[in-house]
Amino acid sequence: MDGAASGNRGDSAVSLVMKVSPDGTPYIAYKMERETSADEALGVLALKDGTWSSLGKVSEGRVGSYMDMAFNAAGMPTVSYVDYTNKISQQASVKVLNGSTWSFVGGATATTNKVSYHTINYLNDNKLMLLATYDAKDNVLARRELSVNTFENGTWTNNTTIPGRASDLVAYLQVSETLGDVLYLGVYNAVSPNSISVYKYANNNWTTLLDKWSDEKATAISLRDFDIAVNQQGDVYVAFPTTATTGRKSRVIKVDAETKQVTPVGTRSAPPRDRRSNLTWPFPPRWAYRTSSIGTKPISPPRWCPSIRIHRIGLLLLYWKRTKQMICTSGLLPMARLTWYLQRAVRCLAINMMHPDNKAAVP
Repeated sequence: MDGAASGNRGDSAVSLVMKVSPDGTPYIAYKMERETSADEALGVLALKDGTWSSLGKVSEGRVGSYMDMAFNAAGMPTVSYVDYTNKISQQASVKVLNGSTWSFVGGATATTNKVSYHTINYLNDNKLMLLATYDAKDNVLARRELSVNTFENGTWTNNTTIPGRASDLVAYLQVSETLGDVLYLGVYNAVSPNSISVYKYANNNWTTLLDKWSDEKATAISLRDFDIAVNQQGDVYVAFPTTATTGRKSRVIKVDAETKQVTPVGTRSAPPRDRRSNLTWPFPPRWAYRTSSIGTKPISPPRWCPSIRIHRIGLLLLYWKRTKQMICTSGLLPMARLTWYLQRAVRCLAINMMHPDNKAAVP
């Protein structure tokens, strides 16, 4: 990690996630790629003053390929990950950065048994929620049932469930967003037919906004290309690709907060070979996405998107998705190039803040 911090050479990542803190600092949590799988720990980088700095090795040992990140009221990153060296292999752990030290949240483990896909978010500084796919066969929950784990008043409450959600409804990818002290959760249901559910958690109660929804004209929904965003009215936008006899299409739907009515957003679909769509804000919604082609050198940002015009803030994810693509496919990305991408992305974000009307062309 010293080389990554100095910018002299890149590190290799198997998988990663990037989040931007409330003060605008980009953080990257990633699974290190190493010759021995036991050495594939979780690392975190932060971009400050134009330089990437390593925040050190976070996990005790080898981690799974899925991790998430949220920020507490002080703006410090909190990361969730699955650790193969926990008392039960692949129990989830959660750590928060305190100064220069990573500390466990509520002990070394945050779940009672093995989990896989998960998402984490703060409702407030005293309440942290970890939603995860329960992957054990101990009959506490059904295998691959959605598990709700809450850290509050210094302790974890584990393995509660969402009222009305069937135990045999297999939960794969989950994504969450917060609006004030309200949490919104999107879940990909990996049963036949594939479907999407959206839930709202407020005042200690769950509400189902979208229940096992799927497009009757589609044959399937992509397993991992799935994201949500929430506007100030609490309406939820869901982005995902579907497959049908006419090919693969990327879509956005809107779930009305009051009526729960589902309406399509936009009239044109993205190219059929798009990968890992990502929904971004501010309003109206714009969609930045990654195509299947893989580049090996810096690119200029496109000035338009075949599906929905890209908002400047969307470039943050556009640059990141291409950078992530290069890390995962080339195995080694010079930190100078990684820094170039993220500096451009942050620049676009800053320009966006100065021009909220978004009428100028993308730089």
